[in-house]
Amino acid sequence: MRKGFALPLVLLVIMAIWIIGIVIFWTFGYFKTKPQIITSQGLDTKTEGTTQANFSLAPDEISFVLYKDQTVDNQFDRQLIAIRSEVEDQEVIWVAKSSNDWLNLSSAEGITPADITIYPNKRAIEPGGYKAEVIFRDKSDSKNKQTLIVKVCVHENREKLSDCSNIFPYKF
Repeated sequence: MRKGFALPLVLLVIMAIWIIGIVIFWTFGYFKTKPQIITSQGLDTKTEGTTQANFSLAPDEISFVLYKDQTVDNQFDRQLIAIRSEVEDQEVIWVAKSSNDWLNLSSAEGITPADITIYPNKRAIEPGGYKAEVIFRDKSDSKNKQTLIVKVCVHENREKLSDCSNIFPYKF
C-alpha cells in the first residue's frame, strides 16, 4: 500500500459501518417517538370527547421565511412531513386538506408510513405573516385526526422586510 492511504481507508470503513448501523436501528424502530397530547391543562394522555389518533405527524409545526423577488425556489421553500402509524405493522389510510389555497401538499392522501412535502406558493400571497393548518384524517374514522400548523412570513425582498410579529415573536 502507498504511504498515507491506510488512514483514509480505515475512516471510510468506520463511516460505512456507522451508516449501516443507523439504517438498521431506524428500520427496526429504535428511534420512534410517541406523540403526547398537550391540553390547556397540561400534558394529558387522552382528551375527552375525541378519539386519540392512531397515526402521528413529525414535525407537527413548520415555518417558512420566503422572499417574493426570489425567482428560483430553494431547499428551504419546501419541508418534509413524516406520517407514521402508532400501531406497529398496522397501516392507516389518511387524507389531508389545507385550510388555505396557497399551501400545497405533494400528496393529499396515502397510506402510512408516508413522507409528504409541504410548500407555500409565495406568488399567491402578499408580503406579511400567515398561519395555516393542514388537517390529516384517518380515512376510516373522520374523528381520528392530526393537525399540522404552518407559519409563513413573506418578504418583498431582502431589503424590504415584512412585519411578521403576528405569527413570530421576533422581528427580522
